[in-house]
Amino acid sequence: GGMKFVDPVWQRALIDVAKKRNIPVIFDEATSGLHRLGVASCRELLQSDPDVACYGKSLTGLSPLGVTLASKEVFDAFSGDNPSDALLHR
Repeated sequence: GGMKFVDPVWQRALIDVAKKRNIPVIFDEATSGLHRLGVASCRELLQSDPDVACYGKSLTGLSPLGVTLASKEVFDAFSGDNPSDALLHR
């Protein structure tokens, strides 16, 4: 049980490869964000901006509230007047 930690140097190298290949980078910080690992977020630890970041339990102390943040490029990919371009969450 528990969390399995990955070497931040390896994570940063993986991020660099993903960005070079235009692969979206996602930081899932539902249980690790907002100072739970000693820094505010993976963004701070890895010195990299993700395309998508998810925060959850750390926002409210285990209450059912979460937020997903996206870069403008990701947001724009799912917005538009054509419903087939959107996630259809209305």
